[in-house]
Amino acid sequence: MFEEILEKINNLEKNMVLLLDLHLQQTNSLTKYNEVALFLGKTKRTIYTYIKEAKLVANKHYYIDANAKTVFIPKAIIEFKQNPVETKGIKETTVSRVMHPIAEKLLQGVA
Repeated sequence: MFEEILEKINNLEKNMVLLLDLHLQQTNSLTKYNEVALFLGKTKRTIYTYIKEAKLVANKHYYIDANAKTVFIPKAIIEFKQNPVETKGIKETTVSRVMHPIAEKLLQGVA
């Protein structure tokens, strides 16, 4: 019974997200950089980067019109948001301090 309730809640959540996306699509045309950036929750610069890195694919997510302007395809942008491409994050690195031998000897005497 608990599993059925959990499944229904997950379905309701998916439907709510879809309805929200459809509402945003109606209020915004999702054809321009600013609209796509707002919809995806990214900056305009990130959208440029997605195109440069081919995360947004020409003739799938956007096309170039007769005036040489980028026009996004709303349905493809909604699908992109539902199934985002993995982005490379900043790698965590540990930094160890290296002291000069003389400074280390001096600090050992202090501590």
